[in-house]
Amino acid sequence: MFRREFRGCAEAAAAISNEHDPGEALAVWLQRYAEFIQAKRGLRVAA
Repeated sequence: MFRREFRGCAEAAAAISNEHDPGEALAVWLQRYAEFIQAKRGLRVAA
């Protein structure tokens, strides 16, 4: 499951880069990635 979710996060980069200029796209993707990591850390704590 983690690999599929990570792959989805990585694939989102293409869509984000089509919607934003490069600097903004990086910021948007990094925010989404940070949210992804935070959710995974939350699951670890809940387990």
